[in-house]
Amino acid sequence: MFRSKVLMAAPVMAFLMCGTAQAALTVDQVWADLQAAAVSGGLKITVATEVAGNRELTLNGVSIGAEGEPAFATISEVAIVEQEDGSVAFFPAEIKLQGAGAGTVTVDHEELSISAFEDAGGLGYGIDADSLKLLVNMADGDSFFDGVFDLVSVGGRYTRGRETLGLELSAEQVAYTIKQKDPSIGIDSSQVSDTADVVLTGEITLPEGIDL
Repeated sequence: MFRSKVLMAAPVMAFLMCGTAQAALTVDQVWADLQAAAVSGGLKITVATEVAGNRELTLNGVSIGAEGEPAFATISEVAIVEQEDGSVAFFPAEIKLQGAGAGTVTVDHEELSISAFEDAGGLGYGIDADSLKLLVNMADGDSFFDGVFDLVSVGGRYTRGRETLGLELSAEQVAYTIKQKDPSIGIDSSQVSDTADVVLTGEITLPEGIDL
């Protein structure tokens, strides 16, 4: 299903998060970590071209998909750059998720950066953006879901401890407009919301024996 594939892509893209490095990372190390995360999740990252520079790597034509299936996530370009504090930052262009049917999620943004940093259980990830806009369009026969989600001044952090996974996300403003229809369950509605100072936190305790 389209929604399940979007959820599968989330850990890989981690773009979905800022942190301070405890030790210097390299572009190659972080790129290899993301590729390994994709494989462990049953996914594959392919790149049209890789252009190496001084402490940086530019990926063009990035696509993510399950092995043997069409890509459901694409990024036109991603620059991966080593930072002075020892972290590695990602600077992606437009991000698009494509469902098997008529469903897309497009992520537009201003000043979006994703950082990777040393964490107790491996690499952690952070996100900072002046703004994020998610455009969601899904349709199936007479049913549809159209949504616009606007987030302003976004900051977040995803950490992989030895025994827990942590997630923090904040935004100065979150606004959305939703229109949806599903005759099979009698839904035909629209919603508008505008909320200031949103903060989300969560922690998952890992079962014994799990090694991230």
